[in-house]
Amino acid sequence: GIGITPMYAFLNTVERKYIKGILHFDQSAERMAFRDAIEGATDLDTKIIFTGDERFAEQKDIETETNVLAIRAGIDADYYVCGPLPFMDVVKKTLQSHGIKNVFCHHFGTGTEPMCPFRR
Repeated sequence: GIGITPMYAFLNTVERKYIKGILHFDQSAERMAFRDAIEGATDLDTKIIFTGDERFAEQKDIETETNVLAIRAGIDADYYVCGPLPFMDVVKKTLQSHGIKNVFCHHFGTGTEPMCPFRR
């Protein structure tokens, strides 16, 4: 997906000291937009996972990688989530299980955004 677009904008506008890491799921390297820029951000904790023929990553993979990011970035960090609603729901619940409250989302597509923002 093109959910990487807001993250790409962050890379180009936000001071690096404010960015802890990037976690991105996509079907393939060939399909990934802005791949060179994201992979080139070697000063950040960046993880890219390719799901292969599957349209979306398995829930357990999303949970596992989100847990790792939450531990590394910490409870006080702001988290920005972009993607389809089912993906964002898994990320939100996983982050909240760590006590993280500052979760913001960007849903692309049509319709309403019932889960945004996640802050409580």
